[in-house]
Amino acid sequence: TETMATIKDVARHAGVSVGTVSNVLSESIPVSAALRERVFAAIRKLDYHPNYVARSLKVNRTKTLGMVISDITNPFFPQVVRGAEDTAFKHGYLLITFNTDDQVERERQVLSVLRSRRVDGVLLVVAPGSDTAHIRNTMQAGIPFVCLDRIPPGLSVDSVSVDSVKGTQVCVRHLINRGHRRIAIITGPLSLQTASDRVAGYEAALLEA
Repeated sequence: TETMATIKDVARHAGVSVGTVSNVLSESIPVSAALRERVFAAIRKLDYHPNYVARSLKVNRTKTLGMVISDITNPFFPQVVRGAEDTAFKHGYLLITFNTDDQVERERQVLSVLRSRRVDGVLLVVAPGSDTAHIRNTMQAGIPFVCLDRIPPGLSVDSVSVDSVKGTQVCVRHLINRGHRRIAIITGPLSLQTASDRVAGYEAALLEA
């Protein structure tokens, strides 16, 4: 039966040391373009697949990121996930995605799984609710977080979000400037920060007019 190629096989085929192959794969030490191409040619020829599980134990990095969103069927999220996945892949990271259905308990379970898998970072669309102890505990365990779209209350964390108050204010101002006077707003559940922020922006624009 055919056996899987090893890093030694790749080194032998490329005419380089095992260390050189390792440096090419980890990008920890610069390797000349010619040597890199020889190594990658050997990898393709032998259909070699590095054992990243074993490597992660050695270097304490899994090259895996967790992305936790509320619901992939919400049309907003597929583009966000796609952008994150493309960028992660470009940098040699695997992205795994979970849905919480905006349930704090489900979010707690997902973060527990991601901690067990030793992911290198988490992108999180936080579920509505004031309980953020599980997020804080995961951060204190040394896992970096970036919150997307929603900012958890009382937690100092890097984030990428939209200014929903100002955005809605601009929209309502536009309608008012077009002569409209009876303006309604439809939001999601007001337990979501983005929804309550939109109502705040809507009210602010009406008050100033």
